Amino acid sequence: MPRSFGRGFWINCALAVGSVLVVLAALEVGCRLFARPPLDRTDLNVGWASIEGLGQVDPVLGYRLLPDRAVAEYVTNNLGYRAAPVAVPKPEGVYRILCLGGSTTIGSNAGHNRYTYPAILNDFFAIALAGTGKTVEVINGGVFGYHSWHSVLRLEAERRLLAPDMVVVMDGINDVMAAYNTPTQALEQGRERLSDRLGGLVNKPGAAGTEPAFAARRLLGQSALYRTSSRVLPETLAKTGLFAAILQRKLDLFGYAANMERLVADDTAHGVETILVNYPWIVRPDSTPAIERGRIPFPLQDSHYAVYGFGRQAIAAANRAVAEKTGVPLVDPQPLFDRLTENPAAIADLYSDTMHFTRYGNFILAQAIYPRLAEDPGLQRFLGGMRLPAAGELAERFPELSDWPALRREPDGKWRLLGFAPAMAVTGAQNLVESMDGSWIVDQPADAAKPARLTLVLLETPRQAGLVALPRSASPQDVVAIDRVGEGGRQRILTFAAETRGAWTPAQRPVALALPADCRAGDVFEVTLTGKDAQLWRFGSRILFPGQLLLGP
Repeated sequence: MPRSFGRGFWINCALAVGSVLVVLAALEVGCRLFARPPLDRTDLNVGWASIEGLGQVDPVLGYRLLPDRAVAEYVTNNLGYRAAPVAVPKPEGVYRILCLGGSTTIGSNAGHNRYTYPAILNDFFAIALAGTGKTVEVINGGVFGYHSWHSVLRLEAERRLLAPDMVVVMDGINDVMAAYNTPTQALEQGRERLSDRLGGLVNKPGAAGTEPAFAARRLLGQSALYRTSSRVLPETLAKTGLFAAILQRKLDLFGYAANMERLVADDTAHGVETILVNYPWIVRPDSTPAIERGRIPFPLQDSHYAVYGFGRQAIAAANRAVAEKTGVPLVDPQPLFDRLTENPAAIADLYSDTMHFTRYGNFILAQAIYPRLAEDPGLQRFLGGMRLPAAGELAERFPELSDWPALRREPDGKWRLLGFAPAMAVTGAQNLVESMDGSWIVDQPADAAKPARLTLVLLETPRQAGLVALPRSASPQDVVAIDRVGEGGRQRILTFAAETRGAWTPAQRPVALALPADCRAGDVFEVTLTGKDAQLWRFGSRILFPGQLLLGP
């Protein structure tokens, strides 16, 4: 007689299966959070993807910049630096300063070579020393993705080639991110061999995303459970102090402080001055992730709020300890950046994203560093004790930088658009209704049942990359689309909609455009607004704005 299974049996089976699923889910979360391949090549060489067309593989450093290249806003000189041509050997009567660091030194998103902080320092000294017969040359030695290991490993060769009198170093943020992304076990086993491994860890063009492990991680990364855990766990651990303790150990294993000490010792042994610079972080230590998410106008991966908060205090503490131990100067621009961004609206004036600076941010950074360089004993000996102008006096000579905030109220109470928003003209409109919000025109459909269309022509070629638009939406059905119509045909450069119904996206929040590099005067732009709450904000007939836009009321 067949055995019958009662209700209790099936309940027990369901409980057993449920328990297994819970365990598997826990393991999946644990693997996604902690189990990664040892020394993943994208952890230690994070910059290659940024330099395709500019970079080449290097057996020691992983990659370096090619000489005499021009890609987008980046132009390299005869030696592969984002700087003016450099004479080798160093001419007589030249005091040479080499700035080392990653993308925050090379000046990602600055718009032009001359708007990086080393280039601005170079211009400061050129103006200060005009007619004196003295030359202070500042070379931008920054490379996308470089961290303290790169600085240490490249310095000997750079010294032989350039014969610098002073080295300015602003490392730290890439060290923190590499330590965070690299498993502790890999750091324990590989720290002493990092110098041998950088060359083999290059994320070569075309390779990213092709490995099975990478593809599997990307697929599993779609899990809402993982995304929630990756946000909540670091924030929860941060409150207990455990997260900082874990990351501090990883940063120590990675070797940031040891690398800074080694770099200073090597410089000193060769008679080269060293100045350390604290990278000014966008996050605030007295805040919370929830507050920062509302304060910072750029998307930042949830778990990185805790990482950035740790990095801010850990790198500053490490630099301070190295400076006290070795006697080298330390420049800390963080208080200045904190003061200038007390109003959250000003954050986009100094930062182009969560890591990099606008040209104005680089201008402020250069003003913070310049006084310490000007008073350096070695430089003063070279100048014969010459008094140099103050940073404020020099800053007045750079109106295109000091006036960078994109909107400024005039005495008549109106807003004047500064910066480099290209001029446009409206050539057609269909089913469009305009309203005013301060000095801004807000476009949306007159009849919600039909799309609204706005056609504009570009009157001047954009003078910088990284342009943004200002769309707004209240639901996934309220869609803002922008097409560029040029010689190459029609190209979609923006599709924007709110993620959830009934939740307006922030007003005047810049959204990046996929604008092609060959965009030029005469191109036509067609805006399509679908849904009653699809909006586009424009200033007169301008719809394209600098990514560093600072918005007024």
